[in-house]
Amino acid sequence: MLKSKQLFLGLALFFSFAQANAGSVTINESMVGTTGYYSVTNNSAEAIWLFAVSHTAASNAQTTRDYSNTSPVSLFGAETVSKVDWNAGNDYNGIGQNYDFDTYFGTDTVVNTYFELDGFGISVGETTGNQFSYTALAMASNWIALGVNGGVYAGTAIVGGVNAVPLPAAAVLFAPALLGFLGFRRKLQA
Repeated sequence: MLKSKQLFLGLALFFSFAQANAGSVTINESMVGTTGYYSVTNNSAEAIWLFAVSHTAASNAQTTRDYSNTSPVSLFGAETVSKVDWNAGNDYNGIGQNYDFDTYFGTDTVVNTYFELDGFGISVGETTGNQFSYTALAMASNWIALGVNGGVYAGTAIVGGVNAVPLPAAAVLFAPALLGFLGFRRKLQA
């Protein structure tokens, strides 16, 4: 009986972890001279219509994401926004008022914001390439991405693409399985 409970618990933990990582967004970052580039991989279940990456000193957010050889054509805009303007809602569509700067970007003071203009966004399963750029002396750090169906994804930009990006949703999905495991262990000890 004990082995079947352990097997069930193990399977529950596995599937909880698999679900937590099923809907991920990853932002890779590279730099050439004083120009930084972002590449977004969208493995979530929805298109991404906006993402913002924080920085301590950046300017000149730009995008070349207006290429007509894809279907559908996807057009993005870009802007660099200060912490004060973000929290005041003086950014694209006033989204900063809904997402507290310090919560998502920590001690940084600027965000490079990229947003869709044509209703398509970054498609599910797509990796964009380096169409998103900015000017700075060093690379950025934290980011937030918003899905067209209301999903919120957050993490830390990856330099060179070698580290996994943690998602707050992963903790929410993994926590019940972990708590169940701890409760089961406590029951066995009693």
